[in-house]
Amino acid sequence: MIRDGAISSRELLAAFENRYERLNPIINAVATADFESAHAAAAAADNCRASSRAPLGVLHGLPVTIKDALAVAGMRSTSGAPELGDYVPANDAAAVSALRRAGAIIFAKTNTPAWAGDIQTHNTLFGTTNNPWNTGRTAGGSSGGSAAAVSAGLTALDIGTDLGGSIRIPSGFCGIFGLKPTFGAVAQDGYLDCSERRSGYAVEVDMNSVGPLARSASDLHLVMTVLATTFAKLSPVQVESVRIGVCVDDAYCQVADGVASTILAAARSLDSNRIAVQECSLPVSMADVGRLCNALTLSAVSASVPYPVGSRIGGTHRDWLQNNDERSRLRTTWSHWFTSFDALVCPIMSGVAFSHSVDTSLGELTLMVDDHEIPATRGLAWCQLASLSYLPSVAVPVGLLDGMPVGAQIICPYGGDSMCLWIARKFEEAGFVFINPPVDV
Repeated sequence: MIRDGAISSRELLAAFENRYERLNPIINAVATADFESAHAAAAAADNCRASSRAPLGVLHGLPVTIKDALAVAGMRSTSGAPELGDYVPANDAAAVSALRRAGAIIFAKTNTPAWAGDIQTHNTLFGTTNNPWNTGRTAGGSSGGSAAAVSAGLTALDIGTDLGGSIRIPSGFCGIFGLKPTFGAVAQDGYLDCSERRSGYAVEVDMNSVGPLARSASDLHLVMTVLATTFAKLSPVQVESVRIGVCVDDAYCQVADGVASTILAAARSLDSNRIAVQECSLPVSMADVGRLCNALTLSAVSASVPYPVGSRIGGTHRDWLQNNDERSRLRTTWSHWFTSFDALVCPIMSGVAFSHSVDTSLGELTLMVDDHEIPATRGLAWCQLASLSYLPSVAVPVGLLDGMPVGAQIICPYGGDSMCLWIARKFEEAGFVFINPPVDV
């Protein structure tokens, strides 16, 4: 619409600002906003469209938000941590720079738990983000502000981060689409997970991915054409048939009956001449995945924790070498499995969004699965399937359970981001689309 002149960038930004003023006090998704600078950028974008014959960027004049764990030049960027409470970066994160080059306008940062380290979004700087479907429940974490803002229509799209489910869990809880790309497909430079390392990384944070959250799979695809590095540029899916394996429960990480049946029914609806859907078992042990991913996550984040605690939780280099060797074996197992299937459809978490419990640490948090409790850290194992082995995974909404969204994730082989998004669009074509949440009624 912006490109065709049906709406101006200024008009669209004003609409988002109106929704921000009306709805953000209810859901608290936005941590920091700068509408003054954004309006100036929108005016410049409109003038450029009106006067220039040069091709416009694919996101020209589009107002978007960014998770507060990524640096935005000239805008307070805190990663939800008091240590960065007044930090204003001089440079954009790599993903933010890519969006700007495509013409996007950054107008706000979205809330995240401190150092993006929880499956609930709460911090002492900005408080708690509420789920647009039920404000008494969590929006998920750590990209909870991102998902809530997209779901409530405060933004066109958001860029989040995901190490162990931080894009997929909030997307599933808030009923939107979210992609954790293949590890390394999007540059991490400008990711803020440590007050001592504000200027970027010489290496990628292990298992962490930067990716988009949006209201459709097509929007995810569009943004990935902007974000993806050269080696990971999306290529069209050219196959005559697609084989999808479906697994909706596991003894280690049990899934609520209603969630499992909703995902299974949605996956079965794709079965056609071109898409074969088959229930399957996992090729790896969820208990092993959980144990190994937790150990490697501690190693990955240990540099963010002050000495000597960081050194203690990170383990020795020998520990990491052994864990990495085991991970390599699991990656080989997945490679063999993906010769029989093109994708795995499975849960994101054991249940739907749970009630706020921000005073409970992740290590002590439990989740209700029908009539019994499981540790929340076990619930993460579904997301860790993809994270541990560097695989792409996209969250898609597949229905409602007791008035709350149910999300499924599609996991594809390493580098198979295009296939993930192709299958996500097939879910949309089958009727599993974004629904406006009650906060917008």
